[in-house]
Amino acid sequence: AVAGAGSYEVSVTTSEGAAVDGYTAKNVEGETSCQITGLNSATAYIFKVVAKKGESISLESISETVTTLTTPIINTPVIPVFETEVSVSTEQEITILSSDLYSDIIVSITGKDADKFSTDVTILDKSDIKQITVTYMPDEAGEHMATLSLTSEYAEPVNVALNGTSLLAKPVVVVGDALE
Repeated sequence: AVAGAGSYEVSVTTSEGAAVDGYTAKNVEGETSCQITGLNSATAYIFKVVAKKGESISLESISETVTTLTTPIINTPVIPVFETEVSVSTEQEITILSSDLYSDIIVSITGKDADKFSTDVTILDKSDIKQITVTYMPDEAGEHMATLSLTSEYAEPVNVALNGTSLLAKPVVVVGDALE
């Protein structure tokens, strides 16, 4: 902060000199900080600031070059339809691929039939190979749907449909003398 300054002008350019929309001498009134939005990931930017008091303007600050972080990614896994009989569980091993994560992945299941699906984990370590087991355990015949959600700080959330079909068990016919 500059003593006596009433406002600041902030300018942001790419390292190649291209101006960033909205940040060419952007006026910041009565504050000593501002949030810069709309920047691309993994890109170098140059920030310059001047202080203003009335009509007086300071010399330009020493420019600072800052490179934005890489955008973390969680890839959407493919999960085939679960098929089983009522009260018989079935499992699928799912591989979760990701890159450049800053925090662990939170795993949750939501939706109308969420109680018929489960996973063996609720948090996946950001640095490990990410294998999870999704289990389908229907307690009634029919088609069931839920959503598997994968979230991590700064990554786009991933929502994957979970679909299961369960049938009544086939009757067993016993042939022979039952009274022997």
